[in-house]
Amino acid sequence: MQALEEENQQLIEAQTTLKALLDAEQVDRKRLEKELSSSESRGEALEEENRHLIDTIEANKKRIVQLEMRVEALEKKKTELVAELEVARIQHKALEARVLEITKEKERLQRLVHEAQEREKDALQQVELLQSEVADLKERTEKAQTQLGMPLASLMAFNDALGGGTVRQGVQALGKLIGVETDIAPEAETVFNHVLKLLNGGMRVRKNDLRGVDTWASLRQALLKLSKQRTLVLEIQAEIDEPPLSPLFPLLDGQSSDEEGERSDGESGKKKEGKG
Repeated sequence: MQALEEENQQLIEAQTTLKALLDAEQVDRKRLEKELSSSESRGEALEEENRHLIDTIEANKKRIVQLEMRVEALEKKKTELVAELEVARIQHKALEARVLEITKEKERLQRLVHEAQEREKDALQQVELLQSEVADLKERTEKAQTQLGMPLASLMAFNDALGGGTVRQGVQALGKLIGVETDIAPEAETVFNHVLKLLNGGMRVRKNDLRGVDTWASLRQALLKLSKQRTLVLEIQAEIDEPPLSPLFPLLDGQSSDEEGERSDGESGKKKEGKG
């Protein structure tokens, strides 16, 4: 009986121990469940953080690639800028040399301007002297033509024609000098051209040499006769002695007086033959 009580007591103790163990196990289970739940939440957070880190790493990789490309572009731009800088330096040196050349050229031009101004002063003085000589020559010409009895206006018109007027003006002026009024004709133009050659050659033409000249043909014959004398100075002289006059104008073409005379003779002969 005592043994049963002891066994019963042991059973009760065992039940008590078992209950205590079960209670402890239940506490541990709750703790483990709580820890598991916490671990799962932490695992999800870690997984989310891991995904975020992976995305960040990928983004950083792309950023690194972009930065490398930008660095490469900047290096290329740097190389271009260095080359442009070198070109700019060369151009700068060239510009400095050009500025030096321009400065020297400016100084040379200033010297030339100064020399030109000096020459201009000399030229003005020469012009004044020439104007004085021209005035004196006009005075002597007027005096000589008054003594010759020729109209001064006609002589001046002839001179103007020689100095750039038309053949018509020259022929009309020459016609007035010898008292012959005529229009332009081949004969008149030939005579006028021959007169130019005589004046250029410095032929002596005296008033007596023109005595009896009243037509273009007779004037032409008289001039042809004078052209063969080949004297050196033209002298239009009255019956009284007067100082000689200078040639009125240089020769307008390159033919000689003899050539013109021979050509004029030929033309005259042809005209006479034609009339015959």
